[in-house]
Amino acid sequence: MVITVNVATEKQPANYWILDTGATNHVTGNRHLFESFNPMAKGEHQVKTANNNLVDAEGSGKISFYFDRPSAKPAKIVLQHVLYVAACGTNNLLSII
Repeated sequence: MVITVNVATEKQPANYWILDTGATNHVTGNRHLFESFNPMAKGEHQVKTANNNLVDAEGSGKISFYFDRPSAKPAKIVLQHVLYVAACGTNNLLSII
């Protein structure tokens, strides 16, 4: 199951994240979203894509964003260990296993 949600981050007013039950890690191709970032060596961590290709994660870190809730203040969500995979382009996957 895949669901798309629109969220606001501290660094970007609108951003889409795909809630993905098939993703084993949170993944983004948007380097600018990271509040903290730890680079990885080439080949240190690879991610298998939907078409079974392997792509390198270039690092990982922390991303925060706000989730709009009806009739309530937006909730701040903090994701740890988000993988940065440039090959994802502008896509963001939120693992909900």
